[in-house]
Parts: sequence; C-alpha cells; structure tokens
Amino acid sequence: MILAGLNSRKKLLSSNLVAFAAMGLMACSPCYRIIQNPTAEVTSLLRVESILMTPNELKAQVGLAALAYVLPGAVLGVGTGSTVNFFIDALASIKHLIPGVVSSSERSSERLRALGLKVIDCNAVQSIPVYVDGA
Repeated sequence: MILAGLNSRKKLLSSNLVAFAAMGLMACSPCYRIIQNPTAEVTSLLRVESILMTPNELKAQVGLAALAYVLPGAVLGVGTGSTVNFFIDALASIKHLIPGVVSSSERSSERLRALGLKVIDCNAVQSIPVYVDGA
C-alpha cells in the first residue's frame, strides 16, 4: 500500500493490479495502462493479463511501479514483506535521489543498508510524505 502524505488519497498497489481507488483509475501490471472508470469487463481482462505472470514477477513489477511515488529530496518510509523487498531492490537504482529511508522493521533496514541506502530513525524526521508497504 502506498500512502501519499498523511491526509491525502490512498493509492493501493495490489499484487495483480495497480489501483488508484480514490481517483477511479486503474493501471494494469505489467504495462500500467491508465484506464478511467474501469468497467467490470475491463477489470476482468486486466486480471487475465496479470495471470500470465508468476506472483514474484508481479511483485517485482509492483515494486518498480512504486518508484514513481518516490519524491526526490524527501525521506521515504518503507514497510516490510516480500513485495516491499522487490521495491527496496528497485529503490537502490535511485538511492541518489533521496536523503534516506525510515523503515518499519529491522529486516527491511538490513536490506536497505546492504543496498547502500541510508536508514534514518523515525524520531529524527518531522514528516514522511510517502510510505510504501505491501497490501
């Protein structure tokens, strides 16, 4: 799940669809087409397209898609779990854009450090504009 800001719209990344629920938009992994007001028929077609990928391939695509929400120059928050691990791996490619990451678990912190990302204590930051976690 991606929470953009403390009181703003929730943007959900599920393992088989990237859904922007608050905006009535849908984007299908792996192609991330944006579809306004998806019908049940369109939603079914998108799910069929997603079935062609393994769960780990879908999670890797979700991890890559979540990079679009990283705000350059802002501290990022990350959760834990298998989908977040794919995001952390992808995050390493743009680590130069962020000053550091607040992590919700020691396991994620270890992974972040191993990939050269700075882990910041949550008490050392005033705000976390974007937090990425699995759903």
